[in-house]
Amino acid sequence: MRRTLLLLVFLCFFSAIFAQLNIMSVDTSTFPLIRMKISGEEATMSSIQVYDNGKAAKLLDFSMDSFEDRKPLDIVFVIDNSGTMGIKIASVKEKVASIAEDMRKNGYDLRFAVLGFGTTINHEFVNSKGSRFTTSVVELQNRLSEVLSYVGGADECQIRALYTAAGYDFRKDAGKVLILITDEDSYQNAVNDSFYQGLMKKIAERHLNVFVLYQDPDERYEEIANQSGGKIFKFDEEDFEKAFDELFVMRKFTSTMSFFLPYSYPELNPGEEHELRVVNLNTASEATTTIKIPEESRTTLKIFEMDHSGFPEIHLKISLNTYEQALYEDGITVYENGVKVKDISLLALSRKINAPVDIVFVLDTTASMINEIRAMVENLITFTEILENSGLDARIGLITFGDELRSRYDLTDNFIKIKKVLEEQYATGGGDIPEISLDAIMGISELNFRKNAQRIAIVVTDAAPHYRGDGTDFSGYSVSEVREFLLENMITFILVGPEKAVEFRDLRKDVPGKFIEISYARIRDFGSILNSIAMEITSQFEITYESPDHITPGERRVHVGYGIVGDSTVYSILPPIDFEINSFVAKPFVVKPGETVELRCTTYPDDLLEFDWHVESGEIIEQKSSKAIWKLPEEEGAYIATVIVKSAKFTKKAEVVVMVCEKACGQ
Repeated sequence: MRRTLLLLVFLCFFSAIFAQLNIMSVDTSTFPLIRMKISGEEATMSSIQVYDNGKAAKLLDFSMDSFEDRKPLDIVFVIDNSGTMGIKIASVKEKVASIAEDMRKNGYDLRFAVLGFGTTINHEFVNSKGSRFTTSVVELQNRLSEVLSYVGGADECQIRALYTAAGYDFRKDAGKVLILITDEDSYQNAVNDSFYQGLMKKIAERHLNVFVLYQDPDERYEEIANQSGGKIFKFDEEDFEKAFDELFVMRKFTSTMSFFLPYSYPELNPGEEHELRVVNLNTASEATTTIKIPEESRTTLKIFEMDHSGFPEIHLKISLNTYEQALYEDGITVYENGVKVKDISLLALSRKINAPVDIVFVLDTTASMINEIRAMVENLITFTEILENSGLDARIGLITFGDELRSRYDLTDNFIKIKKVLEEQYATGGGDIPEISLDAIMGISELNFRKNAQRIAIVVTDAAPHYRGDGTDFSGYSVSEVREFLLENMITFILVGPEKAVEFRDLRKDVPGKFIEISYARIRDFGSILNSIAMEITSQFEITYESPDHITPGERRVHVGYGIVGDSTVYSILPPIDFEINSFVAKPFVVKPGETVELRCTTYPDDLLEFDWHVESGEIIEQKSSKAIWKLPEEEGAYIATVIVKSAKFTKKAEVVVMVCEKACGQ
């Protein structure tokens, strides 16, 4: 009677099969883009939301899979066949035929395998072709019968069994599912301990989903399920069928989505674990899984330029090189003083036709630099071709130095001329390091840069710099003066030089650019280093955003991130002494009901101010800094608009009156 009742419960349960949200797989191989497959419920992009520690992730795309798009599915039943599990195995055997039929109707190409275990693994099966899997439901039932006939004993080897099943011959393009069914925890058999880490590694490498039906609590089951994108189902002695039902409530509807985490550099740390929660907003159902952030990335990101002259509008130029991996522009994030910027405008320089870039090579031509000079001669044309092929309008200048400034050649697009000049350089002198590289950098100010061009200085030296106050008369500049010159003139600073030179470390602080150790460049071949610099220049983006803080004076630190990589720089805002509202006007000041007027407030000075708009009736439909658009009400009358202007220390207010009349007012 009890057996019949259990089967009836199973039958009712499977009539509702395939109706619960489930995470099938998570793929972080293209991080920061994450791909996830979910199943169990019909969903759309607007109904699904992914959360990471309570913050909403940014969905890039979402699609429901058609029958034709569904992957093959390989399922391994990993079954505890100890004496207490007999009735449960029989129930599984009874229902697999209907499970397979329903899943195949829903577009799945199924294969099944079975592994039985107790104290040790006691049953594995191989078909005539040498595979662990079978497509035959009858063969699956026969295997379950054979497992059922064996009494496996106590102290079960659950983890060992999962490890073995994880090595089965899954199809490459198949969904890979392990279903562990056991009523005991995994701590009673010490052999499980030695296989746990290996199992977790296989799960990650083979993209396995592990589902666990268990009775006795075991934190390892939960960790295995979470790490694999699977799920745990706890059952009591009387409700195994219910738990088994829940397990297969997952495959009628499948969807694929991709998204970016709400966190990025510098908030995102390599190797840390994040719990993802997926919610169907239409049904309120949800599923969770845990992912591990990649330990490292080949991607490089550098800030090349910062322009805050139009504050609160900020302009950045960054280089972002993913080394032949796909680059996802939506994965680029900006933080200012710890606040994530919500809206950024992004433009690849390669899409900006004839974008001007002026590049100055500042070259140490002492005797020890002979090989670098030769490499410059041999690779300069290739360097310029890389720039031109990317759509950049490049010019190149040259400054050479040793213990003195040796030559200066203005910026030109005649690259053959620059190459000839390089060929005429003689690597002589030196031997009494340091050299006057700081003075050579300051010599950039004598060159004729184009007004709208990006400015890049590439300094190549194997010696520390002389500086004012070092006990010699060689240099007329301090490190801080040169640093301020680079920042104020928005010059990207690329240094191929010695790491041990403290002066260069101080010079590079917060200056957009890149550093390459000279000894590394020599090992790698200096020509290839030059080409890599050219590639970085051509893989640049212009970022424009509005500062989230319009009024607070002082230093602002800006971070640009892409997943776990990123770079930062600073800019400073000086506080205003005071400000005055010169005028506050509405144009026109007489309108018909429901029409709009432009409100404009002029101040002196006009920066570091915040504008707060209030209207007596109607609504502000658009506002930007000192301007706003006011939609007036439908009723006639006189209405007041108020602007409250704030700086870091002062608050002032002004008002203006607008007349609303159907006909000319006063008639």
